[in-house]
Amino acid sequence: MLLSKSIIVAGTGLLMQAGAGCFSPTIVADDGDIVTLKYGPWATVSEVHSKADAMCGEYDKIAELSVDVEDTFEPGFRYATFDCVEDDTPIT
Repeated sequence: MLLSKSIIVAGTGLLMQAGAGCFSPTIVADDGDIVTLKYGPWATVSEVHSKADAMCGEYDKIAELSVDVEDTFEPGFRYATFDCVEDDTPIT
């Protein structure tokens, strides 16, 4: 009985470790002009946009969503492509 509980707990821990990285948007491409992120159904577009803003921010730019499409190979996943553009907001 103790052995079976240990195996279940160990298996659950491995599953949680393997799945933990899947809960945040994954960077597919980032070259300073375009950022492409892959995300699942648990992520919102605003969360993905925030990550894209951070990636574009490394080049002193902001992210503008250009394409958001469904992944044809993994149902429930999407790809969002953002253009990194100069921030024209006046500093006050």
